[in-house]
Amino acid sequence: MVVQSDVRPWRYPPRVEFQYGEWLRDDYAAGVIPSPTTSSDLAPLLTMVLQADRPLSGPPPAEVLDPVPPSDLRRAIVEGVPALVDELETDTRNVVLTLVRIWATLATGQVTSKDAAADSALARLSQEHRAVVARAP
Repeated sequence: MVVQSDVRPWRYPPRVEFQYGEWLRDDYAAGVIPSPTTSSDLAPLLTMVLQADRPLSGPPPAEVLDPVPPSDLRRAIVEGVPALVDELETDTRNVVLTLVRIWATLATGQVTSKDAAADSALARLSQEHRAVVARAP
């Protein structure tokens, strides 16, 4: 969840009011609710929302959100790579798929599904590196 005035006009890093993700499940179950904060992860999330431009209710996202500048999208997705690589041994599948999605986003400027990014990567990877990506989806 975002507050419109926190993301429009757009500024980096964006501010998130509330975010839920499976990685936060244990915290929420324990009653820990994070405070609003800035989060670079919001840049690709808002980009996906704007790409789809289909609201659950209310006006289309493009009417209420400013686009994320390509430079901020690139900055946001690259910023998370070191933390992502730190999780390679414990969350290998997700890390591999996220890395190929980052690669696809950098190449196209569009955020795709991890499956579509894996397909794109397989077409561009050398034979010696395909097996890891082919096994991930």
